[in-house]
Amino acid sequence: MNLLVNGLVTGAIFAIAACGLVVTYSTSGIFNFAHGALGMFCAYVYWDLRYNAARDWPLVPDGPWPAPVALATVLLVVAPLLGAGLYKAVIGGIVDSSEIVKLVVPISVLLALISLANWIWKTDRPHTIQPFFGADHQVTVFGVVLLWHDLTVVAVAVGLALGLRLLLYRTRTGVAMRAVVDDRPLLELTGGRPDRTSLVSWMLGVSLSALAGILITPFNGGSLSTTLLTLLVINAFAAAMFGRLRNLPLTFVGAIVLGLATRMAFERPTGLMPTSFDWRGNLRVAVPMILLFVVLLVLPQDRLRGAVQRRDRERFALPSGRDAVVAGAAFLVITFGLTRILEPSPLLLVSNAVAAGIILLSLVLLVGYAGEVSLATMALAGIGGTVLFHHVGRDAADRAGPMAYLIAVVVCALVGAAMALPALRLRGLYLALATAAFSLGVEQLVFKEFAESRRIYPASLVVLAGLGALVTWSVARSRGLRAGTASLAVSAAVIVLAATNGWLQRERWSPIFPNGNLTVPRPRLLGIDFAPQANFLLLLSTVFVAVGLLLVGLRRGAYGRRLTAMKNSPAACATLGMDIVRLKLSVFMLSAAVAGLGGCLYAQQIGSVTADRFSLFESMSLLMLLVVAGAGFVSGGLTAGLLYGAAFVVLQNVLVSVGENQEAFGGSLRWLAQFTAVLPALIGIGLGRNPSGFLSDLFADHRPLFRSVKPVLAAWVAAEVVLWALAVRGTIGNWTFALATIALAWAAPRAAALLRPEAYGRPPVAARSSPAADGVPLELVGIARPFGDADRHEMERVLDLGERGW
Repeated sequence: MNLLVNGLVTGAIFAIAACGLVVTYSTSGIFNFAHGALGMFCAYVYWDLRYNAARDWPLVPDGPWPAPVALATVLLVVAPLLGAGLYKAVIGGIVDSSEIVKLVVPISVLLALISLANWIWKTDRPHTIQPFFGADHQVTVFGVVLLWHDLTVVAVAVGLALGLRLLLYRTRTGVAMRAVVDDRPLLELTGGRPDRTSLVSWMLGVSLSALAGILITPFNGGSLSTTLLTLLVINAFAAAMFGRLRNLPLTFVGAIVLGLATRMAFERPTGLMPTSFDWRGNLRVAVPMILLFVVLLVLPQDRLRGAVQRRDRERFALPSGRDAVVAGAAFLVITFGLTRILEPSPLLLVSNAVAAGIILLSLVLLVGYAGEVSLATMALAGIGGTVLFHHVGRDAADRAGPMAYLIAVVVCALVGAAMALPALRLRGLYLALATAAFSLGVEQLVFKEFAESRRIYPASLVVLAGLGALVTWSVARSRGLRAGTASLAVSAAVIVLAATNGWLQRERWSPIFPNGNLTVPRPRLLGIDFAPQANFLLLLSTVFVAVGLLLVGLRRGAYGRRLTAMKNSPAACATLGMDIVRLKLSVFMLSAAVAGLGGCLYAQQIGSVTADRFSLFESMSLLMLLVVAGAGFVSGGLTAGLLYGAAFVVLQNVLVSVGENQEAFGGSLRWLAQFTAVLPALIGIGLGRNPSGFLSDLFADHRPLFRSVKPVLAAWVAAEVVLWALAVRGTIGNWTFALATIALAWAAPRAAALLRPEAYGRPPVAARSSPAADGVPLELVGIARPFGDADRHEMERVLDLGERGW
């Protein structure tokens, strides 16, 4: 009975959070990945109002507030304003955007809120929320001792269910909300205002998220944590998917099932697992993500879609094989030059960036080329690093050889094939949620497996039973009931043989993650020791170029053309007889293999594999930065790696250093240094709306320079060589070299445009004049007088075509 009651309380909290998620998605079509982060942020605001005696907010009374006042302020003022501002400033502008933008921008909001909360409320200080009415107010229900806080949670969930029913079916606003779901254009034709309705829904959704965050914190120990609290609310995703993000009653049912499963499935006398099963702790934490993964697997198959022409469609220029080889060689030359002038600290940062860039190449293949989505990139990379560690050995003197990398790559490819199961049926949002669930499951079951040993038996039986169920389900759906029955019989026979196997009953796992930190040594290959940082950077650069050239070759070949066709129109591919299932499976396996190789090198670069460096939030950051840079470019992986591993760290260090030397500006510069933690996510919110990334614009500026204005290019290269020589001799420092390089990169295309304007699609200076200078209106140009270069230039300027080269 104790487990049942606690399960119902947990389910009630999940229901509150999931309902807010359903309300926002059903009225705007945007899945709010930041739902948990919004609840976390509002919970911190509640703590500040309720408990912080040292609070110093302008226009806000000092000292702790009474709980009802603080709660009402957060739920009725702060959360609705936060939801309204978020919808007006961010969400409302992406309702009609591409699917990748609808994923990346909310992820950017999530990361921004986590960084902002860590900045405002320092993580080194305790933040605790006490239960409502205190910990000494208890009541006995069916023999179970409950806090008044627990009863409050259940009462709020029941009241919320009734209140939402009345709102949606008995009020004008609720009818408008349901109308937005059913037919948004029809609502507009009948005089409705869908944007206002969606705004109200987001205000309500954020308030529900805040309520869930405040209620769940005392129930889970009372200590606030930005990442843990965000993940706790993310657990409600499974309940929301149970209701297909539309049906609130089914969402409540899913929440109760989820709450009961987390509390009752692993404890006696109701637990399903035997007492000898010693993985209960890890598995219980992972249950919400496992249920989410299972729900997504059994959802009806996603319909094949045709080509959709959008104004903001991605445009990625495909380099020729010659251009790719030249670019790769140039990158290796540049890297070699940097190893000769950089000091140890910046050399380390550049190496971090290139190692992250190799992992990002897996997303270039998956997201940029195939149009699929994955939020498990770092989980796969972590698996690669873990396999490398266990293959090499635990002695720091051991070095990895080629076979260690090959084993890690093969293992990751097989794991990628398993992860691709939902990808064979799902796309877009559902696929992103499935990979996120996979990532969180890996974190709990692999990266947090610290025990010295675990029994293989009966864990192996659980795995075999799960695999058998999935295979039987798949066979029955595709081959019919008779084949499904045969598959079930084979699976049952395998399980019986495993259950009676004496070796399985005796054998135990060796620890996967002893002490939570796997120290991975750097390799010795072909007689070369890559322990020195300069040598290892050259190895990283060589691997990046090799994998990048392989991707360019794949993209230019028949396989790449099939990926592009699948990305643009799966329906047309199926009509032409293309095997989309096999193509998806292959691209997920290749992407996982690249991520595994990158994970091995990244772990060797940073020195270890830890759970926090290979988490879901890191995968989200990589996807966001890649889309901002350009998911369809190999150079987009390198640029995103530089942003992830070096750029913002360098910016923060510079601001801190200058602030220490300039006392007059020390306060402002220290504030800016702290602001750099939020800056990546803000860039994702702003630039993530362009699915082609900022590199597309950058290449449009520099492409004519490389192809048509060779004198300026030669002068640029000569200037860089001179700067490098001066840096090697110590005449100029690294910062002077970096700033001068940035200035040359900015000035070169502008000088080329002045020297050869026609190469940039602009008429010569002598031919430039206002198209309307002769008095002929623009609509009569071509009729009253011939259409000239000045008219073409004006048209490209107005349509924003000339500078992009689209």
